[in-house]
Amino acid sequence: ESRRRPRVNNERVSPVGLVLGSVMPPELIAPTARLAEELGFGELWYSEDCFFSGGASGVTAALAATERMPVELGIVSAVTRHPAINAMEFATIARMFPDRFTPGIGLGVPAWLDQMGLGQRYALTAVRECVASIRRLLDGEELTETGKVFSFDQVKLTHAPAGYVPIVTGMVNEKGLRMSGEIADGTVLSVLASPAYTAWACDQIKAGATAVARESDHRVTTFTL
Repeated sequence: ESRRRPRVNNERVSPVGLVLGSVMPPELIAPTARLAEELGFGELWYSEDCFFSGGASGVTAALAATERMPVELGIVSAVTRHPAINAMEFATIARMFPDRFTPGIGLGVPAWLDQMGLGQRYALTAVRECVASIRRLLDGEELTETGKVFSFDQVKLTHAPAGYVPIVTGMVNEKGLRMSGEIADGTVLSVLASPAYTAWACDQIKAGATAVARESDHRVTTFTL
């Protein structure tokens, strides 16, 4: 049993969760999260859709409104905020709600990135560098380095989490899925994932993990309509 899937009253937590899209008005997040927990859903996901409701604030509201349900952020873009800022937000949430929060990173919807003038060069590199740097910052490291996409100069979190915070990625194609197997603790698939695609995606994730001899409890989550 994964540490981020705790047992409640010695009973197995339901593998079925509920997704709250950020198209939901902010004032409905807390009451909906409370209802989801009361109805027995095993986890809550909050998806950040640009220009609706914020992911970090939405997740925090859901966590504050519930007592035990894991709440996961799936996903935020790797390029709309610097990884140091994402790491700071994630650490804050993880410290307030230990063992209940999992952040997710992806590139983001191309159309929304275009609206903000954010280029898509080095797309997978941006996600790889973002996940790697957030992982290290959450683990308490100080970063001074220059990558292809992101740079750091003596960046260290003052309030790093006490425990391990898992990071998942949102990926769809072969290269991205294999990279997720290499670097992440889990993968989030979209609402368009069929059973056949999900099986194929799991094979790609496993191949990526095998290529770097990564042994972890990699969890695959599929959003469904």
